[in-house]
Amino acid sequence: MLKKVISALLIIVVISQEEEPFKLPSLNGNAFFADPFANHDGIGSIWGLSSSSKGDGSKFDGRWAIEGNSANPKDLGLVAKDKARHHAISAKLNKKVEFTDLNDAQKQFVVQYEVKYQDTMECGGSYLKLVAEADEEFSSDTFNDKTLYSIMFGPDKCGLESRIHFIVNYKNPITGSVDEKHAKASSDFKEIFSDQKSHLITLVVDSDSSFEIFVDQKSVNKGSLLTDMSPAINPPSEIDDPTDSKPADWDDKKEKSTDCDSALIPLL
Repeated sequence: MLKKVISALLIIVVISQEEEPFKLPSLNGNAFFADPFANHDGIGSIWGLSSSSKGDGSKFDGRWAIEGNSANPKDLGLVAKDKARHHAISAKLNKKVEFTDLNDAQKQFVVQYEVKYQDTMECGGSYLKLVAEADEEFSSDTFNDKTLYSIMFGPDKCGLESRIHFIVNYKNPITGSVDEKHAKASSDFKEIFSDQKSHLITLVVDSDSSFEIFVDQKSVNKGSLLTDMSPAINPPSEIDDPTDSKPADWDDKKEKSTDCDSALIPLL
C-alpha cells in the first residue's frame, strides 16, 4: 500500500512541472500603442529602423530582429543582435497623447513592457522614449539620441552603475525653455540585468501628478512630478540670493524679530 501511495505522489509532481503552452497576450482597451509581436514581420511595417548617427558620429548600425526568446521560441519579441553597437528603432502611436485631456478626465497614463537580458548585461540599456511633437514630421530613419522626447523610461546599466530611467522634458510656460527633470534612483531591481529572466517594467503617471515605477508589479520608486524630480518642476518657496550681503550696520547679536512685517517673504 505504501508503494502505491509514493507512486501516486511522484506522478503528481511530474504533472505539476509541465510547462503551460504559450498564449499570445490579448489586447483590451483603447491603447495608444501595443504590439504583442504576433509574427516576425513587424520590422519594416510597424517598426522602423534608424540610419542616423549619435552626436559623436557613431552610427546606429546595430541589427534588430523579431525572434523567440531562449526559454520559449514561440514567445516573440524585439531582439538587439549586435554587441558594442548602437541600436535605435521606433514605431508610431495609434493616436497622439494629450496629457491635458488625460488630466481633465482623471485618467492614468501607463507605459508597460517586458524586458529579458538573455545574456548578462555589462553596458547597455533597454529604455524607450515618447517622442515629443515637433514642427517636422517624425521619421524613423532620422531618429537619434538628439530627437526631442517628452518621456524617457526604462532600465540602463554600465559597469557597476544601473538605474531605471524616468526623465521628463518639461517646457517652462513662462520662459519657453525645455529642461530635463530626473526621478530619484529606484531600488530593488538590479537582478534583472543578470538573472536571464523576463521582467515586466511599468510606469504609471496619475492625474494628480504622482508617479510610480514597478518591476514585476513590485513598486521600486514613486513620487510627485512637481516636487520629487531633479531639478523640481515647482521651485522651492525660498531661494538663496548669492549676491545678497549684510548691511554695514547689521548686528549679529541682536535677536531676530518675530513681527510679521519683518518676516521673510517667499519668492513665488
